[in-house]
Amino acid sequence: MSDVAGNGPVEFGPFRLMVNLPPTAVISNPQEGDVFGTEDIVEFSGAGSSDPDEDDQLTYQWWSDRDGMLGSGPGIRTPLTAGDHRITLYVDDGLGGDH
Repeated sequence: MSDVAGNGPVEFGPFRLMVNLPPTAVISNPQEGDVFGTEDIVEFSGAGSSDPDEDDQLTYQWWSDRDGMLGSGPGIRTPLTAGDHRITLYVDDGLGGDH
């Protein structure tokens, strides 16, 4: 590599390349197959979700394929409408990594 004037080699460094790793989303409660009544308040927990990049601030969003967005945060309490639900927990580190 030469400088812009063509004066020969240019050295630079050292430098550190930061790689962002995605977080892991874990739904620890409720368990798959749990059954609730329409009057029940269901407690959802994302305990166990983590990010290998320890300093990343995580955000959480809970979704139901029937009811849409249920709430945000690592744990929420909410009722559900009658029927089967597929629950999805999205965990985002704000740096382009999400699950």
